[in-house]
Amino acid sequence: MSIVLALELILVPLLIGVTLADRRWGAAVGGWLSAFPMISAPILFFIVLEHGAAFASDAAVGTLAAVLANVGFGIGYAWSATRFSSPTCLAAAFAMFLLVVFSHRRSGAADAVLLLRGMLLGYYAFSSFCIVLALTLPATSIELAFLLSLGCAVLVQAVSRIHLQRTRRLRESVS
Repeated sequence: MSIVLALELILVPLLIGVTLADRRWGAAVGGWLSAFPMISAPILFFIVLEHGAAFASDAAVGTLAAVLANVGFGIGYAWSATRFSSPTCLAAAFAMFLLVVFSHRRSGAADAVLLLRGMLLGYYAFSSFCIVLALTLPATSIELAFLLSLGCAVLVQAVSRIHLQRTRRLRESVS
C-alpha cells in the first residue's frame, strides 16, 4: 500500500469525524478536536519511516513552529469576526482553515469565535505531541517515541477538555 493511500485512509475519516463532532457538540468542541495531532501524527509517522528519526524530529519542530502561525491567525480571525463580515475576515487573516469560514457563514461570528477558542485550547495537546516527539525520536525507538508523544497529547487534551467544559458551564450560568 502506498503512503499516500494509507494517509487518505487514515485522515479522511478523522476529518469527517471532526466535522460531525462540530455539528453535534458545537464549534468549541469541533475546534478543540481539530487541533489534536490526528493529522500531523500519521504524517510524522510516515516521515520517520521514510526519512529516519533525525529528519522526523526536525519535522516535528517545524510543525510546532507552524502552530504559532495558526495561533496568530486564530486571534486575528476571532477579533475581526466580531466586527466584520466573513469576506473581510478572510482578507484580514489571509491564510486560514476552511472550517472557520464555513462556521462563520453557517452559524455566525459567535460560532467562528468559539471554534477558534477551541482550536487554541486544543493546540496545547498538539504542541505537547510535537515537543515530546522531537525530544524522544533521537533517543528512543520509533514506537516508544510515538507512544509517549500520543500519550502526552491525550493527557493534555483530557485536561483541556475539563477546562473547556468548566468554561462552558460558567458561560451558561452567567447567561
